[in-house]
Amino acid sequence: MMILELASLFLALALVAGAIYVVKMYLEL
Repeated sequence: MMILELASLFLALALVAGAIYVVKMYLEL
Protein backbone atom coordinates (compact mmCIF):
# COMPACT_ATOMS: atom_id res chain seq x y z
CA MET A 1 0.00 0.00 0.00
CA MET A 2 2.99 2.27 0.56
CA ILE A 3 3.91 2.03 -3.12
CA LEU A 4 0.37 3.03 -4.10
CA GLU A 5 0.54 6.07 -1.84
CA LEU A 6 3.91 7.08 -3.31
CA ALA A 7 2.54 6.66 -6.84
CA SER A 8 -0.52 8.80 -6.10
CA LEU A 9 1.65 11.45 -4.44
CA PHE A 10 4.02 11.50 -7.41
CA LEU A 11 1.07 11.80 -9.79
CA ALA A 12 -0.36 14.71 -7.79
CA LEU A 13 3.00 16.50 -7.81
CA ALA A 14 3.33 15.91 -11.56
CA LEU A 15 -0.15 17.39 -12.16
CA VAL A 16 0.64 20.46 -10.04
CA ALA A 17 3.99 20.97 -11.77
CA GLY A 18 2.31 20.61 -15.17
CA ALA A 19 -0.39 23.13 -14.26
CA ILE A 20 2.20 25.65 -13.03
CA TYR A 21 4.23 25.15 -16.22
CA VAL A 22 1.18 25.77 -18.41
CA VAL A 23 0.22 28.90 -16.45
CA LYS A 24 3.76 30.30 -16.66
CA MET A 25 3.91 29.64 -20.42
CA TYR A 26 0.47 31.27 -20.85
CA LEU A 27 1.44 34.37 -18.86
CA GLU A 28 4.68 34.82 -20.85
CA LEU A 29 2.80 35.06 -24.16
